[in-house]
Amino acid sequence: MKSFKTIFASSGSVTINGSGFTGKNIAIDGDNIVVDGKVVQGVAEKELSIVVKGDVEKVETLSGSVVVQGNVGDISTSSGDVECDNVSGNVSTMSGDVDCIKIFGNVSTMSGDVYGNVH
Repeated sequence: MKSFKTIFASSGSVTINGSGFTGKNIAIDGDNIVVDGKVVQGVAEKELSIVVKGDVEKVETLSGSVVVQGNVGDISTSSGDVECDNVSGNVSTMSGDVDCIKIFGNVSTMSGDVYGNVH
């Protein structure tokens, strides 16, 4: 089930299932990857692997793990692990671990562990 919602990127690139994309707004709408309002590629896989290389303003997913190799404003996922460098805002996951270097906002997980330095 494809359940990725959107990434609002400020720099860097996003890799979804091995394919790289750059843009300010990257989303999956049904079976399509949409970058800045334009369909750029279809998605055949049911499971998504999302890696953001660079800084990003916001990441929202419904499920699946997210890796941000950079700083992020806010991250929220209903189900999945979160791994990143520094978070200036909040991190929220219903079911998953949070592993970030520093988190300056709030962290919430119903079923998971929090690793890193929470300020």
